Order: sequence, then structure tokens, then C-alpha cells
Amino acid sequence: MVSHLVERNKWAMDRTGPHNIFQQVLCFNYVCRRMIGHKKALGSISFKQFVKEIKKNAKKGAYKNMTPVVPAAPPIKKQVPVAPVITKDTTRTPPLQPAPVMPALILKADSLITLSEFLFEVDSYKLKDKHYSQLDSLSQFLLAHPTIEARITGHTDNSGNERHNVTLSMRRAETVALYLINKVVPDEKIFFEGLGSTRPIRGNETAEGRSKNRRVEILMSNPKRK
Repeated sequence: MVSHLVERNKWAMDRTGPHNIFQQVLCFNYVCRRMIGHKKALGSISFKQFVKEIKKNAKKGAYKNMTPVVPAAPPIKKQVPVAPVITKDTTRTPPLQPAPVMPALILKADSLITLSEFLFEVDSYKLKDKHYSQLDSLSQFLLAHPTIEARITGHTDNSGNERHNVTLSMRRAETVALYLINKVVPDEKIFFEGLGSTRPIRGNETAEGRSKNRRVEILMSNPKRK
């Protein structure tokens, strides 16, 4: 628990919503405690453990107004070569250029992969289909290396309510985890957590800095080496 009567702790009330007189004296709010530093950030859990928590919370009615989003794999499209067009004056029209593709991920054990905010729609945890190829490469790498685990963390900037930031970052990390599991990656190799705005990599004073902080990170590690 924390006390917001202490001058250095008052700022947390503005980030997490109104507090009554008793909560200002002794506050048990998880987000307040984590921001002020009296509790570590949310720990990693396996997918099986998360499913158990979901079922338990569902019985309490915690998800009545929520609709989970599970991304579907995009259909496989064949690229048909386009023949050049010859006009009457024998001028050749060059073939249509293929659409740009996302750069391939450079994958290896003990590496950190950072996926930018543009992986998702704004303030949403729905994946953009143009990033499917990157996640497909990641799933193939995990399947080819059975000893490697993926720890997925979601991050936001410090804009808005921190409770919302933690929830959004968790949903985004969960969506990436579900995509990999749908690609037959064993769920015991996937761990995910949402850290909100607690671990910025740039300053939040500028738009560019906030953009860098809105991200999903995937740490590839081999626990058997330790």
C-alpha cells in the first residue's frame, strides 16, 4: 500500500483517477503502487496460466463489455507476372512494380526484436496485416529452434491514464503471443506482459520520443544456456 498524503506521491492520483478520502491515506491500487515504486511491474505468466486467470475473471463478470481480437492469417496470394505493353509507337510500358514489403527480421538467439507502434491501429490491439510476414518469420524461427523462448512485452508512452496504458500494452503483447501460438508455436515457449509507460527508451517530451516508446519488444532467449 502507499499513501498519497506524502507530497511526492500525490501526482499518481491524477494518472489513475479520483481517490476518496480513505484511498488518499492508504491506497491499495496496483497501478499507484507500481508507479510509485512499492511493487515490481507485472510479472510474466505463461499462456496456460493466463487462460486460468481469464476464466476466473470471467466468472466475476470482468469481461462483459470486452470482445477479444484474435488475428486471422492472411490468405496466400500468387503474384502473376505482368507482361510489358507495346504501343503503336513501339514504346514499352514497364511492368507494374510489386507492393513494398516489410523488411525481414534478423533472428538469432539472445536478441531483442522491437516492433514499432505501427504494428497496431491507433489506441487498438488489432494487428495490421502488413506485419504478418514479420511475425510469420518469427514463428518459423521458434519452430526451427525448440530450445528458444520468446518473452513479449508491450509498452506505451506516458500519455493518458496509466491504468489504460497498462491494459493496452498487455492486450498488444497478448495479441502477438496469440498470433504465434496460432502458428503452432508451443504455448510453453511464449510469455507476455504489459508494462505501460514504466520503461521508456526515449523522452516523452516530444512526439518522436513518445512514438518510439509505443512499441512491442520480443526477447529471444535460450534458458538452457544459463
